[in-house]
Amino acid sequence: MSLAKYYEIGKINLQNNLAYKAEFIIHGLFIGLIIFIFVNLWKAIYTTKVTIEGFTIVMMIWYLVMTESIVTAQGHIIKDLNAEIKNGEIANSLNKPYHFLGYHFAKCMAYTGLSFVMTLVIGGVIAYLLIGPFTLAWYTLPFIAIAVIFALIIDYSINTLIGLFAFWMEDTSAFEFLYAKIVFVAGGMLVPLEIFPEMIGKVLSKLPFSYIAYHPGKLFVNFSFSDFQQVILGQGIYLLVLVPLLFLIFHRAMKKVQINGG
Repeated sequence: MSLAKYYEIGKINLQNNLAYKAEFIIHGLFIGLIIFIFVNLWKAIYTTKVTIEGFTIVMMIWYLVMTESIVTAQGHIIKDLNAEIKNGEIANSLNKPYHFLGYHFAKCMAYTGLSFVMTLVIGGVIAYLLIGPFTLAWYTLPFIAIAVIFALIIDYSINTLIGLFAFWMEDTSAFEFLYAKIVFVAGGMLVPLEIFPEMIGKVLSKLPFSYIAYHPGKLFVNFSFSDFQQVILGQGIYLLVLVPLLFLIFHRAMKKVQINGG
């Protein structure tokens, strides 16, 4: 199966998304507003403290910029799959000369990559103006980028799994809402997991949600090669579980399509 077709699908969708720059700018400004609110909240919390669980206020805000950029980048994959399954458009999609999951992956990553960069830039500018820069070794950027890419793929895989359950449940919006809130809290998007009681934090740090937000965010503000190795190992293990599971659920869903006549 040629990968070139999926590259072209991603390229075309990226070009289409670039035609709607205003959407990404508004999205980035919304995240910027959230960061503005959290800057003032954390300033109040840090009034009598220099660090909280090893995080300075600068680290905390830049951590939030990274986690917000990752988690909010995914787009509407669950809603898109729900709509495609409900209206029967999936019957046409399955007849195309590409794999259904490969198409949605290329399409989603084109949107996600652009959204992530736009949000990171806008959020970063606001954080820089309000709280200042933090020291970042440039040689760590390729390693952080790898962790972020893996995080986005894990997030895509879970979102797609939830979307595919529309074959059995018609509407999975409730699960989408629940998943988002789990990532916000248990995934460490809003606050680092060190803020939780030690035992709870350790448990949450082993779950897949933490490899989407917490671990890449912490690498961003406090990088070490030992941490990077552990993060990549954890992300790799979850991808080895999620990707085959995604294909398994998809193939079972296809049997249901045949049973129902499309």
